[in-house]
Amino acid sequence: MKFKKFYKTKRFYLLFSLTTTFIIVFAIQLFGILDSIELTTIDIRNNFAAGIFKADTNIVMVTIDDNSLKFFENNEVSWPFPREFYAQVNNFLTFAGAKAIIFDIHLSSKEIERLDVDPEESEYKFIESIKRNGKVYLIAGLTQKKGRSEKGNELLQKFIFKNNIDLHINSYSELEAPLITFQEGAAGVGIVTLVTDNDNIIRRIPLLFKYNDIILPQISYLVYSELNHNNINDANKLLNLPIDKNGNIIIRWYGGGGVTGNIFNYYSIKDLIISGYRLSQNEETVINPNIFKDKIVFVGGTAHGLGDFKSVAINSEEPYPGMEIHATLLSNLLNRHFITSASFLINLLFLLFVCLTIPATLIFIKKVYISLPIYILLGCFITYVNIYIYAKHGYYLNFVYPELAIILGFLITALVLYISEGKQKNEIRKTFNRYMSPMVIEEILRNPDSIELGGREVFATVFFSDIKEFTNISERYTPSELVKHLNEYFSNASSIILEQKAMLDKYIGDAIMAVFGAPVYQENHAIAACKAALKIQNQLDILYSNVSENKPKFITRMGLNSGKMIIGNIGTSSRLDYTAIGDAVNTASRMEGLNKIYGTRIIISESTYELVKDLFEVRKLDLIAVKGKSIPIKIYELICESGMISKEEETFRDRFEYGLNLYQNKNFEKALLVFNELSLDKNNLSVNLYIDRCKEFIKNPPNNNWDGVFYAKIK
Repeated sequence: MKFKKFYKTKRFYLLFSLTTTFIIVFAIQLFGILDSIELTTIDIRNNFAAGIFKADTNIVMVTIDDNSLKFFENNEVSWPFPREFYAQVNNFLTFAGAKAIIFDIHLSSKEIERLDVDPEESEYKFIESIKRNGKVYLIAGLTQKKGRSEKGNELLQKFIFKNNIDLHINSYSELEAPLITFQEGAAGVGIVTLVTDNDNIIRRIPLLFKYNDIILPQISYLVYSELNHNNINDANKLLNLPIDKNGNIIIRWYGGGGVTGNIFNYYSIKDLIISGYRLSQNEETVINPNIFKDKIVFVGGTAHGLGDFKSVAINSEEPYPGMEIHATLLSNLLNRHFITSASFLINLLFLLFVCLTIPATLIFIKKVYISLPIYILLGCFITYVNIYIYAKHGYYLNFVYPELAIILGFLITALVLYISEGKQKNEIRKTFNRYMSPMVIEEILRNPDSIELGGREVFATVFFSDIKEFTNISERYTPSELVKHLNEYFSNASSIILEQKAMLDKYIGDAIMAVFGAPVYQENHAIAACKAALKIQNQLDILYSNVSENKPKFITRMGLNSGKMIIGNIGTSSRLDYTAIGDAVNTASRMEGLNKIYGTRIIISESTYELVKDLFEVRKLDLIAVKGKSIPIKIYELICESGMISKEEETFRDRFEYGLNLYQNKNFEKALLVFNELSLDKNNLSVNLYIDRCKEFIKNPPNNNWDGVFYAKIK
C-alpha cells in the first residue's frame, strides 16, 4: 500500500527519470563511446577562448624561416647551417642580455663537412658561446623505436633527475640527445617530444618523461623551473600544477600560430646571424639588441622544408610551428594560464546534477510544447557556462555527456509529465499561505518531506524589532485604531524585510522576528539584514515625519545577531510552527532590548559586525554579558552604509569610541572629560550612561581584575 502511494508521487517520477538517465549516460561515458566527440569540443572551446589571455611578451621567436634558407643559399651556404651560425646568434643574444635561450634544434650529430667551414672550429665556436652565456638550454628527443643510439646520445649526469613522483609517466626506449661537448656548458637539456591524442592532434604535453628508469623534464617545464628557482625534483611543485595522472598538462592556446598568428614576436635568424658577425667586428647590427633584453628566446625552424609543424587544437591560418607549442606551454606556466581538468568525481557529480536538474525543473510541467523549449534553453545555458568557465577560468568539464543527459532526460521525463500533481501542490499552498512566508511555502513544495518534526542547523542572521514606548502609545487609541496603525507599520517594515529575501518568522505583539539566510541559503545574510534595518529606520522616519496628532509616531528599535540556529518545523505532530530557535536567536532578542539602555535604534552583535564591518559604519557601544549568558560580547550601533556617514556623526562616533577606550582601560577621569564634552554637544543616553559609570568608578574603583564587562539585566 505504501509503495502504491509512493508510486503516484512526483518523488517517484523524479527518482525514475534521474536514475534511468544517469545509468544510460554513465554507461556510455564509462566505455568512452563519445570520447572522440568530447575531444573535438576542446578544440571548439579553444577557439572561443583565443585572445582572452595574452601570451607572455617576454617570450620571442628566432626562426629559421624560408627567407633565411633562401638568403644563405644565395650566398652558397646550404642547410643544415654551420654550428658557427648558432654561435653568432648566441653571442648576439648574450650581448643583448637575453634571460634564457632555448635552441629547439637537434644537435645530436657532428658538424657536417663543408668546403668553406672547418667543422671542428665551427663546433668549437658554438661550444665556447654556450659556455660564455651560461643560460642556454638544449633539447633532446625520445622515441619508442628500438635500436642503438648514435654516439653522443647520452645525457650528462647533471641533467638526470630523481623525481619519484607517483605518476603513470610514459616510458621511452631511445634518446636523441645533444653532443656531450654541447651539453657541458648548457644550463639544461629538456625533452621536446610531443604526444598526440587518438585523432593525431596535440592538446596536452607531458611535463616528465621516463627513459631507462630515469626521469627527464619537458623543455618548457625545465626552463620554467629554472627561472623560478624551483627544485625540479620537488614533487610538491609539480603536483601544484594542473596535471593528470600521466603528468600531462592541457595547453591553453592563445591563437593561431606562426608569424600571421601574432601570438609571439618572430625574428628571422638571418638578421641575428649577420648581427652576430657585425658585433664581432664592432660594426652596427642589423637588428636592435634591446629587443631581446631580458627576453626568453626560442630558436627553431619554421621553414616548410624543415617539417617541424604540428596539428593542434585551435584554428591557425598557417601550420603550427613546433617551437611555438613549447613557447605556449612556457607562457602558460610562467603566467599560470592553466586549464584545470575536472576530476572523474567532479564530472560524475556534474552529470548527476544535470540528470537531477532536468526532471526536477520540469516535473511540474505537463505540456511537451512548453517543456521542450525549456530543455533547449537549459542545454544552451549549460553550453554557454561550459565554454565560459573554460575560456575565462580555465576549467575543463565534460561537455558531450551532460548534453546527452539533457536529451535523454527530456525523452524520459516526457513519459511522466502527463501525470498531474497540481492538486497536492495547491493543497499545500492553501494550507500554509495564511501564516507562512511565500519562501517557506516554496521550500516545502520543493521538499514535502520537510513537513515533519525537527529541523536543520543553519548559520544565519536573526532580526528582532519592537516599537519604542508601544504600551504608552496603545493607551491613547482604541483597539481598532491601533490595529489599523500597526498594520500600516507592519506592511512597510515587512515589505522591506521580504525585499531582502528574508523569512518573516512571526509577529509578537508590536515585535517582528525575521531570519536572513534561511530557509533559503543567502550568502550575504548579515549584509542583507543590516540593509533591511537601515531601510526600515529611514522609511519609517519619512513615513512619520509629518504625522497628525491623531496618528501615532512609531519609532522602531532593532537587534541583529548572526550565528548557528535550528530552523524547521518545531512543535507537536498536531501543531507545527516553522521557526528558528537557539542561542543565536535569544541573543538577537537581547540586542534589540539593549537599545533601551543605550538610547539607540539598531544594535548589532559582534558576530554580525565581523561579517559586515567593511560595508557599514558602526559605533562601538560596550562589552557586555547579556542576561542568561556569561561570555561577554562586543556590541555596536549600526549607523549607515559605508561612506554615507555625516561629518558630525563621524566626529561624535570617533570621540565616543576614544572615551570608551579610556574607560575600558580604567582611565576613568580622562574618559569622564571626554564624555562630558560630548554631552555638551549632544544629548545622548549612551553618553550619559558612561558619565554615570565613570563617576561611580572614580568614587568606588573596580578591583584589579575588572575586565570592562557590563552585565546587562534587561531581557
